[in-house]
Amino acid sequence: MEEEYIELIDVNKKKTGVVIPRSKYKELLPEGQRVLIAALLVNNSEDKIMMQLTSKEKGSILSLPSGWVVQGYNSRDTIVREMYEEQGLEMI
Repeated sequence: MEEEYIELIDVNKKKTGVVIPRSKYKELLPEGQRVLIAALLVNNSEDKIMMQLTSKEKGSILSLPSGWVVQGYNSRDTIVREMYEEQGLEMI
């Protein structure tokens, strides 16, 4: 799989123009800058909320469908990608 890059944002959610490899964000994230994560809250007609079980590496916990907003994508694109990858669904 090709390396993904993330564009950093500041505390006001404005793009900083700084792009770093996602795999190295912990070591390269400058102080005062953030990464953007998109999440989706879906509930059905019975008011049940969709959750996903994370991998063993991530602690096998329940979480909302979510993902990193990588360079060139917006929040909506990210959620579509995540739903397709993690839930086997495709949103139109």
